[in-house]
Amino acid sequence: MRAILDELADQAKATLGDRFPESAWPEALQQAGPSGALGKVLRLWSASHPTPLVLLIDETDALADGLLASTLRQLRAGHPSRPESFPLSVALCGMRDVRDYPAGNSSPFNIAESMRLGDFTREETVALLGQHTAETGRTFEPRALATLWEQTRGQP
Repeated sequence: MRAILDELADQAKATLGDRFPESAWPEALQQAGPSGALGKVLRLWSASHPTPLVLLIDETDALADGLLASTLRQLRAGHPSRPESFPLSVALCGMRDVRDYPAGNSSPFNIAESMRLGDFTREETVALLGQHTAETGRTFEPRALATLWEQTRGQP
């Protein structure tokens, strides 16, 4: 859990310029322990953030079974508090269907629907970024489009 919280803080700082998780997670871990720290940080961060948060957790299926179950339980517990005090939306990404994750005797997370999102083709990637440009007016230079394709090969 310490590694998850540290990575959350690093990504918030790198992608959003937001240092809140970095300042909040050590105390949250001390107070709530590994079985509650993620939920506590997400509640505090969401409550202090001016806009609703959306959380994407990649490679969820790489978490060890106990840690995965704990993470899912914390996400489930925070769900009723959204969006004021919990992320508005959480996407769990991985190679396996989240419904297939081992979770002990009972499921910590009620999953109504899951989906498999395949890789985008180069044309679909360009079209998706074109939608972004149409909505925001911010264009992607041809070199940026080529670099994005080279680095992702269409992986969502």
